[in-house]
Amino acid sequence: MDLGDLVLVYQGPLLYDSKIIKIYYPTTGKVKYRNEKLRETVEGEPDSKFPQAYKTSKLYFIHYQGWNNKWNEWVLEDRVLERTTENLLLQKNLKLTRAQRGSVDQNDGKKTSKGGLHLHLHSNGKSAKMNGKAGGRSTALRLPTSSSSSSSSSTSRKDGHGHPVKRHELTVIVPNEIKLILVKDWQNITREEKLVSLPSKCSASKVLKDFSKKVCREEVDDDVKLDNYLEIIESVKIYFNQSLGSLLLYRYEREQYKETMKKYDRLEFADLYGAVFLLRLFSILPNIMIQSNMDLQSLQLVKQFIEEFYTWFYDNRKTYLIDEYENCMPLIPFLQ
Repeated sequence: MDLGDLVLVYQGPLLYDSKIIKIYYPTTGKVKYRNEKLRETVEGEPDSKFPQAYKTSKLYFIHYQGWNNKWNEWVLEDRVLERTTENLLLQKNLKLTRAQRGSVDQNDGKKTSKGGLHLHLHSNGKSAKMNGKAGGRSTALRLPTSSSSSSSSSTSRKDGHGHPVKRHELTVIVPNEIKLILVKDWQNITREEKLVSLPSKCSASKVLKDFSKKVCREEVDDDVKLDNYLEIIESVKIYFNQSLGSLLLYRYEREQYKETMKKYDRLEFADLYGAVFLLRLFSILPNIMIQSNMDLQSLQLVKQFIEEFYTWFYDNRKTYLIDEYENCMPLIPFLQ
């Protein structure tokens, strides 16, 4: 591997596309790099930022492709892989494995994406920090007590000086077929007084995992979009687990929810509740996002993600909508 080579570099559990900017040779104690003014390769002494603790090892100074130059760093050669077909496949598999973990590793590397987005979601008095890849600042999402709309318009709020400020709009196109699924679900619960059988035959975790696989297959050449989508999928699962009891259930489902918590106290809700509950979450995500301080670019990313998910889900609905509705116990309505 030489100067200017495109390589793959380990950062945490993932491999990132990178470029070799400098090379340090311990035998000579010199750093080889390209002098752009002279337009030639030269050798010189390490600068003050060189990690002296590794002066006996060969090091590469690398630039992470698509990242700000402030993340350029010296790395040991065992973190650097050639950009071969085999290693590119390894990179893809590592991303897929990370998506399948179903949780956000909050210590996963020191970098955030281009202006990384940090969401603090609050539900039932709890909060979970979730890392995204498209925004530009930390933001706190304050969840509404109820919501059923799939689109949000701009509403007024006040800035630090008390002046009204309009929120960004987020209107998601929901296919009519998805709306019909949600309407039928509502009718089964509220009119027929039925319950979805638990645990689910096809859990929300399974749906998100399969969508992750689809994203990894189709977006392998677009690292930024791939990373963004995988982060959103991880965040959606955490959000699902935290908001199920407060946002995603009808009144007739409360007692079943309590019994489920007692019976399966060591399992996540995303492993117990199925696809229709995930659709309920997606249907209110636009309203939840619009109540945050997310920038327009981040909102557009969420919109694109939700609409692609809807299209994929409907195409595969027969695989995931397999849970049956069972008759509700007569006493349940009176226990609420």
